[in-house]
Amino acid sequence: RIITLNLLRMPPKSGTRPYEIVVFGATGFTGERIALYLAQLQASGKYTKTFAIAGRSDSKLHDVVSKLKQQTNASTTKISVIGGVSTDDPASLRRMTEQAEVIVTAVGPFRQFGEPVVEAAIATQTHYVDVTGEPGFIEKMIVKHDEAAKKAGISIVHACGFDSIPSDTGVQWTMKQFRQLYGDAATLSHIESFFTVRAPHGMVGNTGTWYSLVGGMSSSDTNASIRNQLKQKYTDSNANVARIGQSSRPESYGWVARLRRWALLFPGADAAIVRNSQQQLAINGHREVQPHFSISFTVPSAWYLFLFIFFGSVIKYMSKFRWTRALLMKYPSIFSYGMFQPTGPSQKQIDATTVTLDLFGKGYKTKPANATARPDHTIHTQITMGEPGYRYTTIAVVQAALTILASKSKHAIPTGVMTPAAAFVDTDLVERLQGEGVGYKVIESK
Repeated sequence: RIITLNLLRMPPKSGTRPYEIVVFGATGFTGERIALYLAQLQASGKYTKTFAIAGRSDSKLHDVVSKLKQQTNASTTKISVIGGVSTDDPASLRRMTEQAEVIVTAVGPFRQFGEPVVEAAIATQTHYVDVTGEPGFIEKMIVKHDEAAKKAGISIVHACGFDSIPSDTGVQWTMKQFRQLYGDAATLSHIESFFTVRAPHGMVGNTGTWYSLVGGMSSSDTNASIRNQLKQKYTDSNANVARIGQSSRPESYGWVARLRRWALLFPGADAAIVRNSQQQLAINGHREVQPHFSISFTVPSAWYLFLFIFFGSVIKYMSKFRWTRALLMKYPSIFSYGMFQPTGPSQKQIDATTVTLDLFGKGYKTKPANATARPDHTIHTQITMGEPGYRYTTIAVVQAALTILASKSKHAIPTGVMTPAAAFVDTDLVERLQGEGVGYKVIESK
């Protein structure tokens, strides 16, 4: 296997900038929780460097620092503030990014506020990770900025939260387990995945996530145009993904007997992210056969299935028109049936919520001579984690940033604009997540 990494221009050496990590958007709901997780790592001794938080208001940022020190109850908490930073002020963004080795940004919706941060990171040769779940934004950044990021010698890695590290790393991890079980020639042709959220005290999202969701739906036509440009880019780069068999798109909804739950195709970013990673892996020399992939989410009853279909259809239709989209933005609680609130979830809800991602793979011990041959082996893997939006996401994006920092001298991560598996396939990110309580295990193989 020939691995081709893009290392055209080296960014500044580690230790030459004031901070390893700067968290942008730390006064927002998700950004503050990312900063809290870093402060907790400091308090436990797992991270010993000073990090910075950045945003518009100095006073609000200092309030966050005081709150974090109180929450961690640790004299070792070392947090600096970079104020006066705004996405509509490129100079302020560059002033922020030039102080960091890695920027962690939670400022969304990313289709509205994300690109200036990407441009600043490239201009100052700063690595970048974010928590976006907006495929249109991600694909636009690949089309517009991939070559510039390569020339700058930096890694820009999108979708480093619940969207979409579990699915993206899960596919590659499941492929690895399948080869370990059945030999290096073993090949997965399909992976069908289902995630299940268990929230005994109810599940609530912050309205910032809602705005990104509605914005993504409203830009589907633009996304189609960008996707065509991206397809041409991959064609020009000889990104020929090897596959076996035909894609078997699951039903939009139905009963899943092996999980004893109803399931509905997940309309989020994961399927698009996995496809992009597979293309990028091929460009970088990973020529293994890649499985067809689908993802659904499960609900406990047909009533919940009906509610998701009904409200999802209403939201998708209303997002297409300016005046109805304005209503969606103004009344998120009403149109989401109470699932999105300005205050986000309570700590009690976060602590009690868990997510399970089940991946069901099928494939061959040896590559079949006939592409229509039926798979002869299966594997069921499972990833378990805490509340997805504000617990798992904070862990995942910070560990992604720490992985970039740890891998810089090893050149284990390609440069350019990427999705998670393409960036982290040759790193220890999964092991880092396991060390933070995220479970990866094989349930069954036969």
